[in-house]
Amino acid sequence: MFKELLKKTRQGKNLSQTDMVDLLSTHPSFERLDKGTYSRWENGRTVPSTQRQIQIMLINSSLKDALSIAREAAGLTLMKSKADIEQRLFDKRFPNVSHSDLTEEISEFHYELNYSTNCNAITNPQHVDPKISKILMREWGEQRYNDFQKLINPDNSNYLLLEYHNCEGELRAHHVIYLTTLRELIKVNKNRPRIMQNNLVHDNVLSTPSTYSSSTTIFCSSILESISFCLERNFTAEYIYIQTSRTAFKEYLESLEGTVTNFGDESKSGLKHFNKTYKWVGILIPFNKMVQQIPIFEAIYSSLDNKIEIKYLK
Repeated sequence: MFKELLKKTRQGKNLSQTDMVDLLSTHPSFERLDKGTYSRWENGRTVPSTQRQIQIMLINSSLKDALSIAREAAGLTLMKSKADIEQRLFDKRFPNVSHSDLTEEISEFHYELNYSTNCNAITNPQHVDPKISKILMREWGEQRYNDFQKLINPDNSNYLLLEYHNCEGELRAHHVIYLTTLRELIKVNKNRPRIMQNNLVHDNVLSTPSTYSSSTTIFCSSILESISFCLERNFTAEYIYIQTSRTAFKEYLESLEGTVTNFGDESKSGLKHFNKTYKWVGILIPFNKMVQQIPIFEAIYSSLDNKIEIKYLK
Protein backbone atom coordinates (compact mmCIF):
# COMPACT_ATOMS: atom_id res chain seq x y z
CA MET A 1 0.00 0.00 0.00
CA PHE A 2 2.70 2.51 0.99
CA LYS A 3 4.72 2.27 -2.23
CA GLU A 4 1.57 2.94 -4.27
CA LEU A 5 0.64 5.93 -2.12
CA LEU A 6 4.17 7.30 -2.28
CA LYS A 7 4.34 7.08 -6.07
CA LYS A 8 0.83 8.51 -6.47
CA THR A 9 1.70 11.43 -4.18
CA ARG A 10 4.92 12.21 -6.06
CA GLN A 11 3.31 11.99 -9.48
CA GLY A 12 0.36 14.06 -8.28
CA LYS A 13 2.79 16.85 -7.47
CA ASN A 14 4.55 16.33 -10.81
CA LEU A 15 7.86 15.74 -9.02
CA SER A 16 10.84 13.58 -9.92
CA GLN A 17 12.25 11.24 -7.27
CA THR A 18 15.10 13.73 -6.76
CA ASP A 19 12.56 16.54 -6.24
CA MET A 20 10.69 14.41 -3.71
CA VAL A 21 13.89 13.69 -1.79
CA ASP A 22 14.63 17.43 -1.72
CA LEU A 23 11.12 18.14 -0.40
CA LEU A 24 11.31 15.52 2.35
CA SER A 25 14.81 16.65 3.30
CA THR A 26 13.42 20.00 4.46
CA HIS A 27 11.97 18.12 7.44
CA PRO A 28 14.33 17.32 10.35
CA SER A 29 13.22 13.67 10.35
CA PHE A 30 14.45 13.18 6.78
CA GLU A 31 17.36 15.59 6.46
CA ARG A 32 19.75 12.67 5.66
CA LEU A 33 17.45 10.98 3.16
CA ASP A 34 19.14 10.00 -0.12
CA LYS A 35 17.69 9.07 -3.50
CA GLY A 36 18.71 5.42 -3.18
CA THR A 37 16.71 4.98 0.03
CA TYR A 38 13.73 6.78 -1.44
CA SER A 39 13.86 4.67 -4.61
CA ARG A 40 13.80 1.48 -2.54
CA TRP A 41 10.70 2.77 -0.72
CA GLU A 42 8.87 3.52 -3.94
CA ASN A 43 9.66 0.17 -5.57
CA GLY A 44 8.77 -1.71 -2.38
CA ARG A 45 12.17 -3.26 -1.67
CA THR A 46 12.27 -1.61 1.75
CA VAL A 47 9.56 0.02 3.86
CA PRO A 48 10.06 2.76 6.48
CA SER A 49 8.38 2.48 9.87
CA THR A 50 4.68 3.26 10.14
CA GLN A 51 5.52 6.46 11.98
CA ARG A 52 7.79 7.61 9.15
CA GLN A 53 5.23 6.59 6.51
CA ILE A 54 2.65 8.77 8.23
CA GLN A 55 5.11 11.64 8.51
CA ILE A 56 5.90 11.43 4.78
CA MET A 57 2.22 11.75 3.90
CA LEU A 58 1.80 14.67 6.29
CA ILE A 59 4.79 16.51 4.80
CA ASN A 60 3.03 16.14 1.47
CA SER A 61 -0.17 17.61 2.97
CA SER A 62 -2.05 14.33 2.68
CA LEU A 63 -3.73 13.73 6.03
CA LYS A 64 -6.24 11.41 4.35
CA ASP A 65 -3.47 9.08 3.15
CA ALA A 66 -1.73 9.31 6.53
CA LEU A 67 -4.93 8.10 8.19
CA SER A 68 -5.20 5.24 5.66
CA ILE A 69 -1.71 4.07 6.61
CA ALA A 70 -2.52 4.30 10.32
CA ARG A 71 -5.70 2.28 9.88
CA GLU A 72 -3.98 -0.44 7.88
CA ALA A 73 -1.17 -0.67 10.44
CA ALA A 74 -3.57 -0.88 13.36
CA GLY A 75 -5.26 -3.96 11.95
CA LEU A 76 -8.28 -3.26 14.12
CA THR A 77 -10.61 -5.07 11.71
CA LEU A 78 -9.33 -8.30 13.27
CA MET A 79 -10.66 -7.31 16.68
CA LYS A 80 -14.08 -8.72 17.47
CA SER A 81 -14.86 -7.91 21.09
CA LYS A 82 -15.36 -4.59 22.82
CA ALA A 83 -13.07 -5.83 25.62
CA ASP A 84 -10.20 -6.31 23.15
CA ILE A 85 -10.65 -2.79 21.81
CA GLU A 86 -10.82 -1.26 25.30
CA GLN A 87 -7.69 -3.12 26.36
CA ARG A 88 -5.88 -1.94 23.21
CA LEU A 89 -6.88 1.65 23.97
CA PHE A 90 -5.72 1.30 27.58
CA ASP A 91 -2.38 -0.15 26.49
CA LYS A 92 -1.87 2.68 24.01
CA ARG A 93 -2.78 5.37 26.53
CA PHE A 94 -0.80 4.08 29.48
CA PRO A 95 1.99 1.80 28.21
CA ASN A 96 4.39 2.55 31.08
CA VAL A 97 1.97 2.70 34.01
CA SER A 98 0.37 -0.07 36.02
CA HIS A 99 -3.41 -0.31 36.10
CA SER A 100 -3.49 -0.26 39.90
CA ASP A 101 -1.77 3.13 39.99
CA LEU A 102 -4.48 4.64 37.82
CA THR A 103 -7.67 3.22 39.30
CA GLU A 104 -9.22 6.61 39.97
CA GLU A 105 -8.16 8.09 36.63
CA ILE A 106 -9.25 5.07 34.59
CA SER A 107 -12.67 4.99 36.22
CA GLU A 108 -13.21 8.46 34.78
CA PHE A 109 -12.11 7.41 31.28
CA HIS A 110 -14.57 4.50 31.46
CA TYR A 111 -17.48 6.65 32.58
CA GLU A 112 -20.19 6.29 29.96
CA LEU A 113 -23.20 8.33 28.92
CA ASN A 114 -26.64 7.13 29.94
CA TYR A 115 -28.47 9.96 28.21
CA SER A 116 -28.85 11.28 24.69
CA THR A 117 -26.26 13.88 23.73
CA ASN A 118 -26.17 16.39 20.91
CA CYS A 119 -23.25 18.51 19.79
CA ASN A 120 -23.31 21.94 18.20
CA ALA A 121 -20.21 22.72 16.15
CA ILE A 122 -19.69 26.47 16.14
CA THR A 123 -17.27 28.24 13.82
CA ASN A 124 -18.20 31.80 14.78
CA PRO A 125 -16.87 32.81 18.21
CA GLN A 126 -19.68 35.36 18.51
CA HIS A 127 -22.17 32.47 18.76
CA VAL A 128 -20.45 30.64 21.62
CA ASP A 129 -22.47 29.95 24.76
CA PRO A 130 -21.44 32.66 27.29
CA LYS A 131 -21.15 29.93 29.94
CA ILE A 132 -18.24 28.39 28.02
CA SER A 133 -16.43 31.70 27.68
CA LYS A 134 -16.69 32.19 31.44
CA ILE A 135 -15.47 28.65 32.09
CA LEU A 136 -12.43 29.12 29.84
CA MET A 137 -11.61 32.51 31.37
CA ARG A 138 -11.72 30.91 34.80
CA GLU A 139 -9.58 27.93 33.72
CA TRP A 140 -6.99 29.81 31.64
CA GLY A 141 -7.18 33.33 33.02
CA GLU A 142 -8.82 36.23 31.17
CA GLN A 143 -5.62 37.43 29.49
CA ARG A 144 -4.72 33.96 28.21
CA TYR A 145 -8.27 33.42 26.95
CA ASN A 146 -8.15 36.71 25.06
CA ASP A 147 -4.73 35.80 23.61
CA PHE A 148 -6.13 32.53 22.27
CA GLN A 149 -9.06 34.36 20.71
CA LYS A 150 -6.57 36.54 18.83
CA LEU A 151 -5.42 33.39 16.99
CA ILE A 152 -8.76 33.28 15.15
CA ASN A 153 -8.60 34.35 11.50
CA PRO A 154 -10.86 37.22 10.36
CA ASP A 155 -13.06 34.72 8.48
CA ASN A 156 -13.11 32.30 11.48
CA SER A 157 -11.87 29.51 9.17
CA ASN A 158 -9.37 28.19 11.74
CA TYR A 159 -11.72 28.03 14.73
CA LEU A 160 -14.16 25.39 15.98
CA LEU A 161 -15.98 24.97 19.27
CA LEU A 162 -17.93 21.82 20.11
CA GLU A 163 -20.76 22.30 22.61
CA TYR A 164 -22.19 19.07 24.06
CA HIS A 165 -25.73 19.23 25.48
CA ASN A 166 -28.07 16.63 26.93
CA CYS A 167 -31.62 16.20 25.65
CA GLU A 168 -32.81 18.92 28.02
CA GLY A 169 -30.38 21.43 26.55
CA GLU A 170 -28.01 21.48 29.53
CA LEU A 171 -24.35 22.06 28.72
CA ARG A 172 -22.34 18.91 29.55
CA ALA A 173 -18.94 19.43 27.93
CA HIS A 174 -17.00 21.55 25.45
CA HIS A 175 -13.98 21.25 23.16
CA VAL A 176 -12.24 24.15 21.43
CA ILE A 177 -9.92 23.99 18.41
CA TYR A 178 -7.59 26.55 16.85
CA LEU A 179 -5.65 25.80 13.65
CA THR A 180 -2.53 27.91 13.98
CA THR A 181 1.27 27.88 13.81
CA LEU A 182 3.98 27.33 16.36
CA ARG A 183 5.08 30.94 15.96
CA GLU A 184 1.62 32.19 16.91
CA LEU A 185 1.23 29.68 19.74
CA ILE A 186 4.52 30.81 21.25
CA LYS A 187 3.09 34.33 21.53
CA VAL A 188 0.22 32.98 23.65
CA ASN A 189 2.33 30.81 25.95
CA LYS A 190 4.38 32.49 28.63
CA ASN A 191 6.78 29.54 28.74
CA ARG A 192 8.06 28.96 25.22
CA PRO A 193 7.99 25.36 24.00
CA ARG A 194 11.26 23.56 24.71
CA ILE A 195 11.78 22.32 21.17
CA MET A 196 14.20 23.09 18.37
CA GLN A 197 13.14 26.32 16.71
CA ASN A 198 15.90 26.55 14.12
CA ASN A 199 13.71 24.82 11.52
CA LEU A 200 10.17 26.11 11.41
CA VAL A 201 9.42 25.25 7.78
CA HIS A 202 6.88 22.76 9.13
CA ASP A 203 5.24 24.44 12.12
CA ASN A 204 1.45 24.13 11.75
CA VAL A 205 -0.24 23.30 15.05
CA LEU A 206 -3.64 21.81 15.83
CA SER A 207 -4.23 23.57 19.14
CA THR A 208 -6.87 22.03 21.42
CA PRO A 209 -6.37 23.73 24.79
CA SER A 210 -9.67 22.34 26.11
CA THR A 211 -9.90 18.64 25.28
CA TYR A 212 -10.57 16.33 28.20
CA SER A 213 -13.94 14.79 29.07
CA SER A 214 -14.68 12.12 31.64
CA SER A 215 -17.11 10.57 29.15
CA THR A 216 -15.43 8.14 26.77
CA THR A 217 -18.04 8.97 24.12
CA ILE A 218 -17.45 12.73 24.27
CA PHE A 219 -13.69 12.32 24.60
CA CYS A 220 -13.40 10.13 21.49
CA SER A 221 -15.91 12.25 19.58
CA SER A 222 -13.86 15.39 20.27
CA ILE A 223 -10.57 13.84 19.16
CA LEU A 224 -12.10 12.43 15.97
CA GLU A 225 -13.89 15.67 15.10
CA SER A 226 -10.60 17.57 15.52
CA ILE A 227 -9.08 15.38 12.82
CA SER A 228 -12.17 15.77 10.63
CA PHE A 229 -11.90 19.54 10.99
CA CYS A 230 -8.29 19.39 9.78
CA LEU A 231 -9.40 17.32 6.78
CA GLU A 232 -12.21 19.73 5.98
CA ARG A 233 -9.91 22.74 6.19
CA ASN A 234 -7.11 20.95 4.29
CA PHE A 235 -4.85 21.67 7.25
CA THR A 236 -1.83 19.43 7.85
CA ALA A 237 -0.25 19.86 11.26
CA GLU A 238 3.25 19.19 12.48
CA TYR A 239 2.20 19.25 16.15
CA ILE A 240 -0.90 19.01 18.28
CA TYR A 241 -1.02 21.18 21.41
CA ILE A 242 -3.19 20.04 24.31
CA GLN A 243 -3.79 21.44 27.77
CA THR A 244 -4.84 18.94 30.40
CA SER A 245 -5.47 18.85 34.13
CA ARG A 246 -5.45 15.03 34.30
CA THR A 247 -2.27 13.20 35.32
CA ALA A 248 -3.20 10.02 33.45
CA PHE A 249 -3.92 11.90 30.24
CA LYS A 250 -0.60 13.75 30.57
CA GLU A 251 1.21 10.41 30.91
CA TYR A 252 -0.57 9.10 27.82
CA LEU A 253 0.49 12.17 25.80
CA GLU A 254 4.07 11.86 27.07
CA SER A 255 4.06 8.25 25.86
CA LEU A 256 3.45 9.74 22.38
CA GLU A 257 6.69 11.74 22.72
CA GLY A 258 4.76 14.74 24.03
CA THR A 259 6.75 17.52 25.71
CA VAL A 260 5.37 19.62 28.57
CA THR A 261 5.85 23.18 27.38
CA ASN A 262 4.03 25.44 29.82
CA PHE A 263 2.06 25.41 33.05
CA GLY A 264 -1.03 26.85 34.67
CA ASP A 265 -0.97 28.30 38.17
CA GLU A 266 0.33 26.15 41.00
CA SER A 267 -2.49 24.54 42.91
CA LYS A 268 -3.06 22.34 45.96
CA SER A 269 -5.12 19.99 43.81
CA GLY A 270 -4.70 19.28 40.13
CA LEU A 271 -2.04 17.73 37.94
CA LYS A 272 1.32 16.64 39.30
CA HIS A 273 4.42 17.39 37.25
CA PHE A 274 7.71 16.49 38.91
CA ASN A 275 7.52 17.88 42.47
CA LYS A 276 4.82 20.48 41.87
CA THR A 277 1.06 20.51 41.29
CA TYR A 278 -0.54 22.70 38.64
CA LYS A 279 -4.09 23.47 37.52
CA TRP A 280 -3.03 22.29 34.06
CA VAL A 281 -0.03 21.77 31.81
CA GLY A 282 0.36 22.36 28.08
CA ILE A 283 1.85 19.55 26.00
CA LEU A 284 3.16 19.60 22.43
CA ILE A 285 2.89 16.22 20.64
CA PRO A 286 4.15 15.23 17.17
CA PHE A 287 1.04 15.13 15.02
CA ASN A 288 2.10 11.92 13.27
CA LYS A 289 2.06 10.18 16.67
CA MET A 290 -1.54 11.24 17.26
CA VAL A 291 -2.57 10.22 13.72
CA GLN A 292 -1.22 6.75 14.45
CA GLN A 293 -3.60 6.56 17.43
CA ILE A 294 -6.74 7.62 15.52
CA PRO A 295 -7.82 4.07 14.44
CA ILE A 296 -7.92 3.12 18.12
CA PHE A 297 -10.21 6.04 18.96
CA GLU A 298 -12.37 5.15 15.94
CA ALA A 299 -12.65 1.55 17.13
CA ILE A 300 -13.52 2.43 20.71
CA TYR A 301 -16.11 4.98 19.53
CA SER A 302 -17.74 2.49 17.14
CA SER A 303 -18.02 -0.03 20.00
CA LEU A 304 -20.01 2.36 22.22
CA ASP A 305 -23.79 2.19 22.47
CA ASN A 306 -24.44 5.94 22.33
CA LYS A 307 -23.33 8.04 19.38
CA ILE A 308 -23.28 11.83 19.18
CA GLU A 309 -24.84 13.79 16.36
CA ILE A 310 -22.65 16.77 15.49
CA LYS A 311 -24.51 19.66 13.89
CA TYR A 312 -22.55 22.51 12.33
CA LEU A 313 -24.21 25.86 12.99
CA LYS A 314 -23.88 28.71 10.51
